[in-house]
Amino acid sequence: MYFFSMFSNCCLILSSDCFVCHCICSISTFQGEGYHNYHHEFPHDYRNGIRWYHYDPTKWMVRFLSYFGLCSRLIRFPNNEIIKARLQVKQQELDSLKRLIDWGQDISTLKTMDWDTVRARVAEGEKLVIIEGIVHKIDDFVAMHPGGQNILEFWNGRDATNAFNGEVYRHSKNARNLMAHFRIAILEEKLE
Repeated sequence: MYFFSMFSNCCLILSSDCFVCHCICSISTFQGEGYHNYHHEFPHDYRNGIRWYHYDPTKWMVRFLSYFGLCSRLIRFPNNEIIKARLQVKQQELDSLKRLIDWGQDISTLKTMDWDTVRARVAEGEKLVIIEGIVHKIDDFVAMHPGGQNILEFWNGRDATNAFNGEVYRHSKNARNLMAHFRIAILEEKLE
């Protein structure tokens, strides 16, 4: 008995979304334990394996007995709620992965910079481009720019938002992700 209890616990850990793991755990426990996590998420549902092909002898037995009136009021959780739960788990997995990635400096942590400061720093030799109200320091990137150095030299110390967003070339998500690493300030526009 202890062996089956231990094996059942292993199945809880191993049987995430891997069909082969589900099958191995289900068949080796003889009772469909490969989908046991479903039972913990939806305890009122009489099934562990919700698809017809999921190995779940308990589900089949309960369903069979219901045809003879030996059990009734079998509860099946709505499919919409099952899909929601799956999406939430996938979102948690994505959020965990996102925490491992460097997304550049968060905009909420940036200091402000006005146009006078931008012009002064450009006059001292820095390469600064403003896109969507954010000041980007691009000194180390100018030589690597796929469109060539000249285009970035042209936009140095200027607002390149329209050019970046399609007036010249609509930049990709990857370009935006890379650009996030060059953020240094939020442009503070003073009204005169």
